[in-house]
Amino acid sequence: MKKITLLLFLATSFTFAQRIVEIVTINGESLNDFITNTSNTLNIGTDYDFVIDFSGQETSDNDLIIKVLTAGFGDTANIASVPITTASGQLTVTLTPSAEVSGGIIQVRTTTSVNFANSGDNVFDYGWNVDPALSTEDFNKNKLQAFYSTSRDAIVVKDRMDGGYSIYNLLGQSVLEGDIANAEEINVGNLKSGLYILSTKQGTLKFIK
Repeated sequence: MKKITLLLFLATSFTFAQRIVEIVTINGESLNDFITNTSNTLNIGTDYDFVIDFSGQETSDNDLIIKVLTAGFGDTANIASVPITTASGQLTVTLTPSAEVSGGIIQVRTTTSVNFANSGDNVFDYGWNVDPALSTEDFNKNKLQAFYSTSRDAIVVKDRMDGGYSIYNLLGQSVLEGDIANAEEINVGNLKSGLYILSTKQGTLKFIK
């Protein structure tokens, strides 16, 4: 009787990290909320802090880049970048527009990307304008009437405001939420030292605790 030997092959499963470039927040707000509050408009000379998720990206000679392109995909000088040093996580990239753009495109990508489409290495968001810097009058109209007080360890609210508020860290994580209606101050004593963004219907406030 012949001996039959069965050879068993073990199938090995390989999991490759999916590459992701995703806008988590802009100035502490979700992309949709930021678009709603700004009508797809940035201003020259204003800082915009983009928190970007970059899961699965290369770590060698690779940067996260944000720029504003013209409608014809011509590069502008509006570019900001930070190096990617770990395979996944989130980074904050600050974009400060320096030239007017009409109907432009916000592009978020990595320097190693070769696929210039909405892919795991790229984000394109269309229909953005870059307008001149806000005048003092315009800035005061839109500025959140609040400031951080070190002595009180609180956000002091100067004018009566309505609605809820959220405070975000630079990873885009909400660390404190509440209702700002009729409040005179927002206690932030339980927050660790660092840079935070207060987001309300009236605007945003960047503060260092």
